[in-house]
Amino acid sequence: MDFWILITTLGNSETYIFLVAFVYFIISRKIGWKILLLSVLTGVIVQVLKDFFKITRPPKELWKIEAEGYSFPSGHSAGASSFWSYLALNLKNKLFYIISAVIILLVAVSRVILGVHYIQDIIVGILLGLALALIFYFLDNKIKNLKEEKKNKTLAIGTLIIVFLSPYLIFKLPLIGSAFLGFGLAHVFVHFLNLKEQTTVKKRILNFILSVSIMSIIIIFSNKLFVFVAGFLACFFPQALWYFIDKCIKK
Repeated sequence: MDFWILITTLGNSETYIFLVAFVYFIISRKIGWKILLLSVLTGVIVQVLKDFFKITRPPKELWKIEAEGYSFPSGHSAGASSFWSYLALNLKNKLFYIISAVIILLVAVSRVILGVHYIQDIIVGILLGLALALIFYFLDNKIKNLKEEKKNKTLAIGTLIIVFLSPYLIFKLPLIGSAFLGFGLAHVFVHFLNLKEQTTVKKRILNFILSVSIMSIIIIFSNKLFVFVAGFLACFFPQALWYFIDKCIKK
């Protein structure tokens, strides 16, 4: 049973805060930004559907872990499906396609085994997440062909998604909503301040470690404002730090 509890934590909202930071700093800042937007959009759509259908979870005596809210669709399944599918589509690696599919299936199945979801919840969750990932990927390819000034407009649209949808997510899922709002707004600042993305592996790893450290220290307060600040600093501070270091070296 401990195995399935461990697996299901891969779909917890707290986990995605660190996964987004990993993609953003280690893999690609652009992919990280887009996957953050996708995660916010997925979370909002799932919560809207839960409130619309109002389908209760299986009987509580079947639960092996604690769970909150309605059952349909499964947020863990949708979140895992959208995140890992979109990342796999961008990395275009055959082995990673398989790894992503396994993670998605394991997270989804864990919800049924742990007694907090019905099979139809996870099936719809997986399909919803996959559909959103494919739509996002299709739109991303369209955007790549746009001129630079139009790409800036898409950044503005992404910013609006963060600003207007994150508050709803904060209301439903305070931790991840606050963190993503802070992280997303910080990325916008990074973009307009033209802070360069680090290219060396060492600097990327250091950025990630610093980001996670900031997030971990502040997130323990579990306060919306503190978590918002944590998300902002986790994105902005590591990149601003290298900017000032480079300035000092040049002097």
